[in-house]
Amino acid sequence: GTVAEVEEWKTRLEAGGLDVVGVTDHEFVKSIYFFDPNGVRLEITCEVIGESERQDHRDAAAADLKAWTDTRPAPPTEFYRFKKEPVDA
Repeated sequence: GTVAEVEEWKTRLEAGGLDVVGVTDHEFVKSIYFFDPNGVRLEITCEVIGESERQDHRDAAAADLKAWTDTRPAPPTEFYRFKKEPVDA
């Protein structure tokens, strides 16, 4: 899609009574955010970069993800730890 289409979706959603965040510029995409009737946050987005920039992101993705996760460990709680527990079927 295009930025114009994202902006059109924002207008339509707001006209329908939804609160919409954005258009947010993430430098490689532009996005809007809103909640569906079940409370699930949804995003409508469009890319605003070309193929060479897209490949640069692909090339850096693994290192960028590692840097991000190394500085943001999961909370120390059992909820986030995988446990193998028997399941009765």
